Amino acid sequence: MRKLIPLLMTLFPCICFAQKSSEPDGYSPIMRNALSHYFKREYDAAFPLFEEAAGNGEAKAYFYLGQAYEKGRGTSRDMKQSFDNYMEGARLGDEDSQYTVYIKLLNGEGVKRNPKEAYKWKRAWDDAGKRTANTYKK
Repeated sequence: MRKLIPLLMTLFPCICFAQKSSEPDGYSPIMRNALSHYFKREYDAAFPLFEEAAGNGEAKAYFYLGQAYEKGRGTSRDMKQSFDNYMEGARLGDEDSQYTVYIKLLNGEGVKRNPKEAYKWKRAWDDAGKRTANTYKK
């Protein structure tokens, strides 16, 4: 099971939920540019763009900054910075960040284990998923 969680965490970023934006796909041009570099594995180019998008309030950018700090993609590894970025994304409503905060708090990955706080974020993630599912039902 311990080996399965990192695998799932690697695959989970591929599931991208739309964020509120004036753009049709939900992302600003800066965020789309950052994602383009990220998926080409051009992490040094993607990282500053994610920082800029996060500074503009894009919740999903915080998720990718968390990934960058966790894995050392475009920056040095820093587990505290990683968790802080995931947490900010979770607070702003990013579903991937909410799920990641839940898993990290539940297992004590890079932070002190806190199951009570973890389940708070699991509920937020569950609720966000229901809102997303209801949006696409129509």
